[in-house]
Amino acid sequence: MAVPVIASGDILRVAGAIEVLERTGAAAVMVARGAQGNPWFVDGLLAGEERPRPPLDEVVVDLRMLLGRATVEMGPTRAARWARKSIGWYLRRSGVAGSVVDGLTKLPDTGSLDCSLAALAGAG
Repeated sequence: MAVPVIASGDILRVAGAIEVLERTGAAAVMVARGAQGNPWFVDGLLAGEERPRPPLDEVVVDLRMLLGRATVEMGPTRAARWARKSIGWYLRRSGVAGSVVDGLTKLPDTGSLDCSLAALAGAG
């Protein structure tokens, strides 16, 4: 009986995933860091081609949507604490300065965080 093997580890680009599959003969790849704050990476993997990261305003729209869903599930204070890692993953990859990201992670609730994100993207 054949056992499928899944390759994992530092899969950060579609080309890297393809190379690992070809080199190892694995049945699939598992991504973790490659997809953190970058859900568009999965679209590229499924298409088998690199896709450009969207502009900051689109990244912020996605992050605000995630934040809204977390707020419904956890409440505004707990969701703001939970979102701290995601904020960095989403925004640092989009070129937002670390000092700005650090300021956002200190906001006490999702209402103030959402307003700050909207202003960052020029949407509010």
